[in-house]
Amino acid sequence: MSDWRWEHLTRTPLHHTAPAVVDECTRLREAGDWAGACRAAGLTPAVDLADVAVTFGGSAALRIAEDLRHLAPDLLGAYLATGYRSWPQWTRLVVLTRQASIHRAVPAYPYDYGKERKRLLGLLDGPVLVITGPASSAEDRGAHLGVTDASRLPGYWTPLPVWCWRADAVAERRAAYAARHPETLSDAAYLEPGPMSAHDLHPLVFEAVRPGQTRRPSVPHWDFPEVRVRCTTVWHRMRVADGRLDALDHTPQEIRRELALGALGGRIQGCAAALRAWQTGHGRLPKRLRWQRADLFHAARRGRTDLVVSMLDAGFDPAVAEGSGGTLLHVLSHLDHQVLLPRLLAAGLPVDGRDKEGATPLHRAEEALADDLAAALRAAGADPGATDLAGRVPAARRLLPRYEIVAQVRRPSASPRS
Repeated sequence: MSDWRWEHLTRTPLHHTAPAVVDECTRLREAGDWAGACRAAGLTPAVDLADVAVTFGGSAALRIAEDLRHLAPDLLGAYLATGYRSWPQWTRLVVLTRQASIHRAVPAYPYDYGKERKRLLGLLDGPVLVITGPASSAEDRGAHLGVTDASRLPGYWTPLPVWCWRADAVAERRAAYAARHPETLSDAAYLEPGPMSAHDLHPLVFEAVRPGQTRRPSVPHWDFPEVRVRCTTVWHRMRVADGRLDALDHTPQEIRRELALGALGGRIQGCAAALRAWQTGHGRLPKRLRWQRADLFHAARRGRTDLVVSMLDAGFDPAVAEGSGGTLLHVLSHLDHQVLLPRLLAAGLPVDGRDKEGATPLHRAEEALADDLAAALRAAGADPGATDLAGRVPAARRLLPRYEIVAQVRRPSASPRS
């Protein structure tokens, strides 16, 4: 059996922050600009130390200031859920504890929620940093950094150990990876022999797991291999190159004829069927083409604009559709749309293209409360009156943020000055 790790295009840990962002965050953190480092990592700072001193006392404010001085928001991002930078609302809370490890209770029946909540609250030693969604309509969407204490927390929140977010917690981080704590499992493949390398992990993680070694991260190099496809009774070759998927053993006329037959209701198979699945998301796509497509969309949903751009620069097809029928235009709320939207439109992607729910990119932008992206799509000609399969126009898919859930955890406060 082949090692699945060799089959994917990228060996880059997508859950880690982009190298350029890590470098910028490190520079700002070492310069003492914790708020700037947060913004560079896509985390909105909402901590006012003067307000902390008034609310919790001067000693608590000093502890929070010390936490902020060592905060590495670029490292923190590796241990948060996919897309946290672009979530329009976040009813789940992540508390940055000062504990070296978090014991995870084994679910049992009947589950004692009160006892578990009391145990988790016992992890907190005074006011702590917390990651929430916006606390009011005046705040930007995505994740926000605030301050809370045990008295303000609801019954559902996630504790994060100190080594996941403090740059100086090197010994705790080393011990956690050695003991294979749950937070480290997404990095496990990079610490074992194989195509992945620990050198590609976050510099603070590498420092902990490979002490004394010099980090030599790899440079992403894209090579889209040929894929064999069963076409009637023979094996044919297909390959992504020059911005499209090519059937190497067919003429363009043969492929057009097959696709035209399929459009009329005829049965198509082999290379033509694979090409239709690639372009529309409908039908079965050969496994190795499916993996190549998945790498692109995983990078997109992780907010890795740098990797998406480099894949397109190397000749990947910008018009590929994932299994849901959506294209890169449908996931632009996770990416830098100012970089990618003009490029995708210039490549011919329809601004009102539909996924399998009948949703256009504007539906998805409104759903994510990505107002800047929605405005850009409308400026590019997107139809605000287009309806999905449920008969909803884009504006009707906007979620209603639960600001009150966050407001009970932290009071909205002015972001610190840069």
